[in-house]
Amino acid sequence: MGKNKSKIDSYTPYADITSIAKLKAFLFHHLDFMILLAILTFVVYANSLQGAFVSDDIGVYTPGEVFSTPLTLKTFAFYKVLSAANSALFGFTPIPLHIVSVILHLTVAVLFFIFTSMFFSKKVAMFSTTLFIVHPLATEAVSWISGNAYLITAVATFASLTSYSIYKKSSKKSWLFVTYAIFTAALVFIRGSHVLVILPMLLILDQFLFEKKFNLKSALVLLPLIIPALFYLFTMRSLIEFRVQSVGLDLDQAKTSYLVALPYSLYMSAKFLIFPWKLTLYHDAEPISQTLLFVMRAVAVFILGFIIFNYKKHRTIVGLTLMAIASFAYMLSPIQVAWFFAERYVYIAIGMFAILLSLLLVKVEEKEKTRNLALVIVAIITLFYSTRTIMRNSDWRTNKRLWEATVRVAPFSARAYNNLGDVYFKEGDAKASINAFKYALELDPNYADATHNLGNIYYQTGDLENAELYMRKALELNPNSQITKQILEAILKRTGRAL
Repeated sequence: MGKNKSKIDSYTPYADITSIAKLKAFLFHHLDFMILLAILTFVVYANSLQGAFVSDDIGVYTPGEVFSTPLTLKTFAFYKVLSAANSALFGFTPIPLHIVSVILHLTVAVLFFIFTSMFFSKKVAMFSTTLFIVHPLATEAVSWISGNAYLITAVATFASLTSYSIYKKSSKKSWLFVTYAIFTAALVFIRGSHVLVILPMLLILDQFLFEKKFNLKSALVLLPLIIPALFYLFTMRSLIEFRVQSVGLDLDQAKTSYLVALPYSLYMSAKFLIFPWKLTLYHDAEPISQTLLFVMRAVAVFILGFIIFNYKKHRTIVGLTLMAIASFAYMLSPIQVAWFFAERYVYIAIGMFAILLSLLLVKVEEKEKTRNLALVIVAIITLFYSTRTIMRNSDWRTNKRLWEATVRVAPFSARAYNNLGDVYFKEGDAKASINAFKYALELDPNYADATHNLGNIYYQTGDLENAELYMRKALELNPNSQITKQILEAILKRTGRAL
């Protein structure tokens, strides 16, 4: 009896939401919990609100970009509309954009709580939502303004999952059409391959959390979503091609075996979901030893084996695992359209992990027959996560803090040292800048950007001999760089020679 009760307690849906009226009643009934979520969110991310424009923010949310609200609105791109609106209303200040990111994170959490309550107990829903709110792995998407695309994708994802779940529970076709509308709107307003993950997640939701076995007829109602997805791929093909080229140039991914890349992505995702400590913008530079490669492949095989052996017996658990993996499927593509791993990529997967962890803790509590054991453990984890999140937010405060924190955690990243050198140069510290660029080239002698930057700083400081040496090498590495050609021509002109 105890064993059966444990299973029912954990997996019995807490909320029976089958209409707008029931959804409103659910939200009103849990208004106190929503307020607590809001307080927790803003406490944990309060120190991110003073963050400056960093990394990719510069040139997108600053005067480097041409801002025209009417023209921007015609692009339908969420980040461009947000950027234009911010500049029109507040000027080039990052604070409103940080506030928007925190509000988006809270919105995702509320949608996640609604969705989770439709499948699991009240304890599981509340525990998992709390863990999701404070998980340190979310900081890259929340504290970095350029990560807001992943937040809005998560809003669309959990809104789609919720509306589709209401359709399945109520059989009202109107909710299915709401799902269609959300997915299509996401494709229009959010640019990036990460938007497409909504479709496989919906399919997994249908087949694993609703159906007891494979049911093609049930899945066919999602078939119409393939049409806007294909149209999106067709219209965005040039952007995707550019993305493939730029990622390949930055990471030289064509030389990396997929048998290494795939285990690496799965291993890193699992590692940082479980223990989010050494967080950094770049995770790709650390050398992979044979021991680490073995561990990575063992983890990948374990995940695959877990899915296969529990496919029938524990469909809900397998479904959550598959939904987590599907949420960063673009990271696992044989054609690399993304880095092998980035913290912002697993933002949605944090939610699935939080559910799995909460289910485990509730099960342990019931097995040990210790009242509030799960609550105590969740409170301890929440404290640890919150502390780490607040610490990580401080790394995003300025460009200098970001890149100094990055090289501490990722000391083998040539890109990080290159960016740090750029920061030092803008601060007027030519010596520190040169050292950073040189160290970047020690790590990667064929790094064209660092070679160009080193040549440029020598040019700016009047060392024309070294400037010419590095600019010529930079041009050899990247013959298409017009800026390198222009600087080299200027150097030669000052020395009375021709290119």
